[in-house]
Amino acid sequence: MAKHNSIKVTSSIGTKVPSLLADPKLIRIIFDNLLSNAVKYTPEGGDIKLTVAHKPSKTKAKDIIRIQVSDSGYGI
Repeated sequence: MAKHNSIKVTSSIGTKVPSLLADPKLIRIIFDNLLSNAVKYTPEGGDIKLTVAHKPSKTKAKDIIRIQVSDSGYGI
């Protein structure tokens, strides 16, 4: 759908993002939902960017993995 509407999709994944213990099927559903919503509401010729970053903490239990989808759509 993104190709059909000439929407440019780019990604930026941090080099230090650790492995995540999660259900791969559910993670795929999350990414599919985020990206399909971005495509749905981004006008033709727009841009979508997926960013995955890691923010370490002093205790491993509090590390944060941030997943962000940005688009050039009209927003809410």
